[in-house]
Amino acid sequence: MSEITYYSQGEVQVTNVRAVLGGKTYAMTSITSVSIGAKAKSRLWISLLSLVVYLGLLIVIGSYVSGQILYPIAALLTLGLGIVLVLRVPRRYSYTVRINSASGETDALSSKNRRDIEKIVDAMHQAIIARA
Repeated sequence: MSEITYYSQGEVQVTNVRAVLGGKTYAMTSITSVSIGAKAKSRLWISLLSLVVYLGLLIVIGSYVSGQILYPIAALLTLGLGIVLVLRVPRRYSYTVRINSASGETDALSSKNRRDIEKIVDAMHQAIIARA
């Protein structure tokens, strides 16, 4: 049986015999299924922005207790800035080629670009179907 290439881009190659992903080779006969995985990136920015919101709330409480006019203005500005930033920060994902085999599940390759991962997964689906 000759080897048919379904996808070849850089260091990634998918054929009916093997898949080379990130420098590691997987035999297509041992792969039972392939899917797209998504991992959320670090939530550090959301945590920091939440801290700004909490700081605004503390200033509001402080202004209520002290009765000074400057505190409510600073509190509203800080609170508003924190809320706007929290709502505007996009959630970022890292997408993976998730391979299932008899030995378990493996995230074989990751990328920020979902479209690239979709092309690889589609090619692997074609190779699995052609094998049957």
